[in-house]
Amino acid sequence: MFVIMMEKEKLLLELYKKTLKAQDFFAEKGWESIKFHILLSSSLVSITVGALIAMHTSSVFNGLKYEAKGLLTSILAVLPITMFFVLRVGAKNFTRECKRMYEQSTIFFKLEERLGFWQDRDKNQMKGLPKDDKYFPNRYKEYFTNDKWSNSEDFVEDIMSRGDTLYGNMKTIFKIFKISSVILIIIISIVTVLHIIPIFSGAAII
Repeated sequence: MFVIMMEKEKLLLELYKKTLKAQDFFAEKGWESIKFHILLSSSLVSITVGALIAMHTSSVFNGLKYEAKGLLTSILAVLPITMFFVLRVGAKNFTRECKRMYEQSTIFFKLEERLGFWQDRDKNQMKGLPKDDKYFPNRYKEYFTNDKWSNSEDFVEDIMSRGDTLYGNMKTIFKIFKISSVILIIIISIVTVLHIIPIFSGAAII
């Protein structure tokens, strides 16, 4: 009987290690998504703004007819439009990765409870941090004893709605660059219209 219990404990510890690796995997993927989209979006914004300025300070561009100016300017809209849709897909992927990461936490709670990690510390053996009566930080108690989480789905939904988590903090980056892409599209559209309307063609030359 004792041998069987020991084997079960080993299996649980192996599952704990695998769950930890899975959580690290999804966390790493989440950070990679953030870094990739920051780099890509920053590059596209810089290229779009740089190209728009370069075109309108070029003597060759200023010597073209207004139709040609409008056409060339409108082509630049491809960049922010592409950025917007890439960010849209990236935001969905980031959300999925964060959900998977938080789902692993719910497995941790169950395994830690089963393995006895939530038991009180032995006061006779406590040599440091005497006010910590548990092996985990006190804030972990909220996760373990929160009554509003009846299942894993409730936990993930609540954590995803908070502003002090990885997802809560970093999802704003996608929103900022989405707004930037829309602003660039509007600016390019306005400049294009100023070029293709003859009465404004003179004002469009910057």
